[in-house]
Amino acid sequence: MSYGLEFLSVKLDSVKDFFASGNPAIVPAIIAEGKRIYDGEDEEAQENRFVWEEIVNSLSGGNLGKYLAGQKPLGTVNDENFRVSQMKSLAIAVIIRKYSDSIAGVFHSSGSGEIFRTEPFEYIKEARFLGGVDPFLLLERPFFNYLPHSFPSWGGLTRAELDSIPLDELTSARPDSGDTDVDIWVGGLLDLIEESKLRELDLITLYE
Repeated sequence: MSYGLEFLSVKLDSVKDFFASGNPAIVPAIIAEGKRIYDGEDEEAQENRFVWEEIVNSLSGGNLGKYLAGQKPLGTVNDENFRVSQMKSLAIAVIIRKYSDSIAGVFHSSGSGEIFRTEPFEYIKEARFLGGVDPFLLLERPFFNYLPHSFPSWGGLTRAELDSIPLDELTSARPDSGDTDVDIWVGGLLDLIEESKLRELDLITLYE
């Protein structure tokens, strides 16, 4: 089994508008995704689909969505963040995908997750390939003040943060950590950051 960090190009203002006011054109598709995830005729599956629909309706212009619309789209990890359930995390991930274009992803096996979540990002930070931008923001970052308890998790960079990364540092970077796997991951991450920067939009990552 493999896991991946997917890069998605998005206009965060569009997601904010969805939270604030909803969008009847896409809500049925998001609800339908919950029916696919929680398929089955048993009582638990039916209850899960009911809760999913309640979550989606609240996120799309309801009380929950209006709260999120008042938060910073990409903030910092602190004691004020809310950790949300897996179902709510899944719903938010579906919403993100509805408002974004997938670029590509970087993947690892189930046994190398801890290494993937540390070593390539530490190497990028030490080498300053992103200037003053912390690469660990790609792994975990509050999305409208929400952090997930489990997968899927998210991170990202604003357009302004992407703009601040020197393009020549990305294009000329030659990973040489001494570990082939780390170098491959670093090369893939830097390529996707460069592509994200060139799209001139915000960047959201989903890790699952």
